Amino acid sequence: MKMSEDDRELEALFKAARDDMPEMPAGLEARLLADAQAALPVRRDAEPGWRRWFDDLLMGWYGLGGLAAASAAGIWLGFAPPAALPDAGAYLFGGNDTSVDLFAGEDMAMILAEEG
Repeated sequence: MKMSEDDRELEALFKAARDDMPEMPAGLEARLLADAQAALPVRRDAEPGWRRWFDDLLMGWYGLGGLAAASAAGIWLGFAPPAALPDAGAYLFGGNDTSVDLFAGEDMAMILAEEG
């Protein structure tokens, strides 16, 4: 690809800027690195015990929140299942012995017979 005159001028300006790098003032790099080190989170490698193990297992508060939400949803669906799902509690604890036939009745035949 051929460079236009504007591209050549711009490239010359970029080259001049790269070649003329100013020196960093004395001590600035050390102060920048010290500030960056202070901003880093504190490592908890030295923290012993079950709390660190538990945090690592659940990946912190986000994991614990997700686990609580999934548990609540599971309990809710277990006690009040949707009408389309069989009641697992009735099967486990000897409730009614009904079975659900998903393809029974004329409704399914009507749905499958509809065109377009």
